[in-house]
Amino acid sequence: MIGEGTVGLLTFVDHKVKLYGARNIGHVFYRSLNLSPPDKIRREIDKHLPGTIFNWMSATTANLSDCDTDYLFLVTKSEEWARDSIKELQQIEGWRSLPAVKYGNVHVLDWDKWMMYSPRSIESQLNEAVSLLMAAK
Repeated sequence: MIGEGTVGLLTFVDHKVKLYGARNIGHVFYRSLNLSPPDKIRREIDKHLPGTIFNWMSATTANLSDCDTDYLFLVTKSEEWARDSIKELQQIEGWRSLPAVKYGNVHVLDWDKWMMYSPRSIESQLNEAVSLLMAAK
């Protein structure tokens, strides 16, 4: 559906970026939907057996190229957290030049829903992910 597009999964807490791998939130995007992560995440995923060990890695706001993807999904615990995170990220040099930001493909995901890792929650997450990606096309 998104062709060769890449998908980045992140959270922004205490002025720090975390990029997610192929576990938890990444399971749906990278394993179930077989979407492409950013290169830095792909290299880390490739070091591990599917579904093991690698959950997330730290990234710096100074080098937002780690988030250089066609679609970005920001996981937050509340609407207020989402607003504050996006407001702060917009002040960081390089944020607006990210393809996902330029083309309006930044989506907010609910932490409580997306950090669950069970068959029922994965089914719900899959439905939401597909809906968001279809709406972005």
